[in-house]
Amino acid sequence: MVRVFRWIFPAGKGTEDDEGIAIFASRSFGSDAQKAFILKQGDEGVPVAEICRKAGISQATYFNWKKKYAGMLPPEMKKLKQLEN
Repeated sequence: MVRVFRWIFPAGKGTEDDEGIAIFASRSFGSDAQKAFILKQGDEGVPVAEICRKAGISQATYFNWKKKYAGMLPPEMKKLKQLEN
C-alpha cells in the first residue's frame, strides 16, 4: 500500500518525489514527529476531518493517537513506546 501526502513532514520514513509530495510505502504511518505534527494541527484548530483527509488516516486513528500521545513531543513518544515493550 502506498500513501501519498501533500504535506512535507519533518524527518520521516518517506521520500519526496519531484512534485514535493511525501510518499510512505509502509503499513504503519511513519515517525513520531509526523504524529506529533498531525496532533499539533488539531490543537491549533484545524478541523479533524480535514487533517485526517490530508494525512490519509481515519478519524478513529487520530483520536486514538490524541488519547495516547496528547501534548507529547517525539522523544517522549519514543520513551512511552519503549516502556510499553
